[in-house]
Amino acid sequence: MNMLLNPSWSLQVTPEEIEPVASRYAPAPTQFANGYSLLKERLFPGAKVLEFGCGPGDLAIWIARKGMNVVAFDADLNQEKMMQKIQPHEHLALELRRGKFWELEWPDGEYDIIVAQAWLHHLTDDFPSYAAKFRRMLKPGGCLLFINEPLSHNPFFEMIRAIRATQAQWLDESGLYLGALKDFGREFGEVQVYTHHLFSFLIKLIAKGSGGWKLALEGAEQKLIRRWPQWAKYCANMNVMFVRT
Repeated sequence: MNMLLNPSWSLQVTPEEIEPVASRYAPAPTQFANGYSLLKERLFPGAKVLEFGCGPGDLAIWIARKGMNVVAFDADLNQEKMMQKIQPHEHLALELRRGKFWELEWPDGEYDIIVAQAWLHHLTDDFPSYAAKFRRMLKPGGCLLFINEPLSHNPFFEMIRAIRATQAQWLDESGLYLGALKDFGREFGEVQVYTHHLFSFLIKLIAKGSGGWKLALEGAEQKLIRRWPQWAKYCANMNVMFVRT
C-alpha cells in the first residue's frame, strides 16, 4: 500500500458550482473544491457511482446530472424530499436505497466510485470490515473517496470538536489519525490524503459562505503546507481517496 500526503491536484469546479452541494456543511471552500475536483476528475460516461450516507441527496443529484449512473444510499433516506429536488423534465439515472448497510445486498465489483461526505470517522468501530466490504464493491481501478473528514493530530482543534460534539450529543464521533488511514488502506493499493485548514480553521468556523477570497486565502495556506509538509498532519480537515488496484 502506497500512501501519498498532499499530492498535486487541479481545480475542476467553481465555488458557485459546489456551494449548493456543500451548503449543509461549515464553509470550507478549498476542502470541497479539492474533494469535488477529485470526484469530477474520476467521472466518465457510464460510470457507476454510489454515494454512501447521502443525507438529503444533493451530491448524488449533482453527480447524476453529469450523466452518471448513481445509487444514493442512506439509512434514513427521505425519498419524497429528495425527489422534490429533481425537476419534472429531468431523467436521471438515480437509484435510491434505504436500510442497514450490512443487511442490503451489494454486489462485488459493481462501482467505479464510492463517495461519502463526513462519514469515515463514523466507521472506526469496525474499520477492517468496512474497508474489506468497500474494496469488494469497487471495480479494479475504482476509488473510495471520503470528503470532509476530521484530522485529529492537533489538540487545539480536537478540543473545539469535543466541545461541539458534547453540546450536540454526537455519540459516534471519532478522531482520525494518519496511522488509522494506513490501517484502513491496507485493503487498497494506494491512499491519497489531502489536508486542509491549518490557520484558516477558525475562519471556517465563523465566516459564512465560500467566496473567492476564501478560496485564495486557503490556496495560499496550501502552498505553505507544501513548503513545510511536516505541518500537514496538524491541519483540521482532510479528504481521503483509497484506490483499488
